[in-house]
Amino acid sequence: MSGKKAGTGEKGSRSRRARRGLLLAGLLAGWLVWLWAGAASADMNRLIPYYSWGSGGGTEVGAKELGVSRDAKLPVYGAPFEEAWRGAGGRAAVSAAEPFLLLGSAQDGEWLLVSYQVDAKAGRIGWIRRPKNMPGTADSLSLERALCEIGEDCALTDDPLGSGREIRRMTAGEQAIALLRIQREDRSWTCVETEAEGRTVWGFVPSENLYDANPCSLEGETLVIREGVTRMGAVWESEDWNASEWLEGTDPAEGNPAEEVMFPTRYEKGEIWVDTLYVWDDYGQAAKSIRFPSTLRTLDAYAIDGAQLKKLRIPGTLEYLSPNFLYRCTAEKIILSADYRLKAIPKGDDSGITAWEAEEGNPLFRTRDGVLFGADGKTLYAYPNRKPDLHYDVPKGTETIYDYAFSDSDMDIRLQTISLPAGLKKIGRYAFSGCGRLNAVTVPLTVTEMDPTAFVDCVSLERLSLPPWLRADFSEGYSSRADYSSYTGDNGATGRAPDPEGPQSGGGGFYAWIRGENGEGEVPGYADAESDRTVRLYPSGTLVWTGHFSSGRAKISWEDPEAWVETGSLMPRCEGALFRVTRMSPTAEGEKALREQGLEGYTYVWMDLDEMQVHFILPRTVKGERTEQEGILPLPMTALSCDQTDPARSFAYLYAESGTEPIRLLDRPEGTALDFTYRGEEAEILERSGGWLRVRTVRAEGWIREENAVPVTPEGSGN
Repeated sequence: MSGKKAGTGEKGSRSRRARRGLLLAGLLAGWLVWLWAGAASADMNRLIPYYSWGSGGGTEVGAKELGVSRDAKLPVYGAPFEEAWRGAGGRAAVSAAEPFLLLGSAQDGEWLLVSYQVDAKAGRIGWIRRPKNMPGTADSLSLERALCEIGEDCALTDDPLGSGREIRRMTAGEQAIALLRIQREDRSWTCVETEAEGRTVWGFVPSENLYDANPCSLEGETLVIREGVTRMGAVWESEDWNASEWLEGTDPAEGNPAEEVMFPTRYEKGEIWVDTLYVWDDYGQAAKSIRFPSTLRTLDAYAIDGAQLKKLRIPGTLEYLSPNFLYRCTAEKIILSADYRLKAIPKGDDSGITAWEAEEGNPLFRTRDGVLFGADGKTLYAYPNRKPDLHYDVPKGTETIYDYAFSDSDMDIRLQTISLPAGLKKIGRYAFSGCGRLNAVTVPLTVTEMDPTAFVDCVSLERLSLPPWLRADFSEGYSSRADYSSYTGDNGATGRAPDPEGPQSGGGGFYAWIRGENGEGEVPGYADAESDRTVRLYPSGTLVWTGHFSSGRAKISWEDPEAWVETGSLMPRCEGALFRVTRMSPTAEGEKALREQGLEGYTYVWMDLDEMQVHFILPRTVKGERTEQEGILPLPMTALSCDQTDPARSFAYLYAESGTEPIRLLDRPEGTALDFTYRGEEAEILERSGGWLRVRTVRAEGWIREENAVPVTPEGSGN
């Protein structure tokens, strides 16, 4: 530490204090450098922001800046709580007679973090109450609260860069809550919350002596989150929402309350925050359910990644729930507890849900056949995107289909047809967006209000029948290309999608793969829609964004320089709908298996991707009564064809023998995992090599074993 005297009083201290990079750049300008921590590290780097200490300081303040008299002595606490530990035998204080450093405030604005000098060799970092007459405000600090463990015995200090004065000894195996990490020259320190003399204290220990402590444990097939965890998920301090009160007109599907505030508004001692819980990495197939603690108040975005669960119960203790707290998860059933009071609906991002259940007594929701309704049954809130049915009858008495009720960004919903009841009055925003297999819809005349975006990205929709007073807008998203999806509504209110040959402005756009002749080679990017001047070349397989069309060309955005390519060189990337199966028939081995089941012919079939099975149905009439005989084959015993006619391309469903195990995409055969896929995910086969396949899914490209792919043959290829 510098020997310069920055303040007096109990014996003064100097410190440097930091916060996450989003809010503190102005506070410690000139000497705070922030870096995001690496997610894969085994030490505290994956949980705690890293800060670098320089030779500068915080904001120098004195009596005038604090609004107090020069003879004021301000009590200094070891944490922003009245009952916190105090140094100097409980008498720690800083004098306003000489300037000292103000490093920031707790988010409630009532506590200020200060650094002052005790003597020429020692200082102190501590907290003071904000003086009542202090003009202005201090920049707000924001911290992590990650559970950690001490590796070896060490000292806890409030003067990490000076004398290292010991508050108490920390023992190996002891747990503490890590707040932030600081470094000066070759020394790194982490601020932790623990106890000293029976009181809460925030002190510093050497960073290399801290390890990540597991906030959960596996009990049988249940992943148990420990008591004390109050929030899980990504922490976006500058944009979080206060969800303690839901107002009329807010959006349960998106989880956005009407009023934006900082969250949390203060730090509570003993709280543990858990960032994304990587269930797939850490627990694989073992965790089939998750038990949340009674202390949990917040489930933020991406709280759980990669879980494949039989059930997940959402507790009533929550004050905030992000609809995207599930990420790349599957759940056979999501249960809303009887005391769950939020209107946020946890649909998940890139996740699959087979059924909903609202416990008896829930005042807001009820369920019918796995579909989530309002308590009075008049509003359909959410249809599970992994429900296997190909057809759904919306029940009589339903008056509103809520915003995003059937929407699915990955287009995993299996519905091909849907029946809407007479008496339905309203269809909300994006209500059916992403129903990629839906082919025909008739909207009853009783519907007086429908948002134009209701059927965006219904890429297989061939017929939409609307009352003449309603209209549908298909200009957003993937369906903005006429050659990608055709809308032929039976009245003047609905017409075809925009013509890519004509000019198109604004509106939506979509991702597409660049594809040269026979799927190979490079595609020229031209200077504009009419020019022959080439400004760049795109290799086949390049992922681009487009949404503007003119003269048979598409404008590729977000490139430097921008370029135009022939529309025929684009293969739209439709999430979750790379192809559509048009024919399913048994292989020779499958025929034998069906005969053993007593089934020698069939009239229709359907595929259950949840179980990776194909159901062959043969209607029969026995003694005048019509019955059905059903035979079931595993997917690999079935020959599948899709509606792609290009014999140069081949496709597959990704398949795992264990059923629920994720399939890892590797950077090369026997290589490193890049990503993982779900069973039943669609992929294009790009290359074959020694029992391995290089495949492209909607999210990534990589290698899998050949046995993890069930081929889907393009129609007309001769296979």
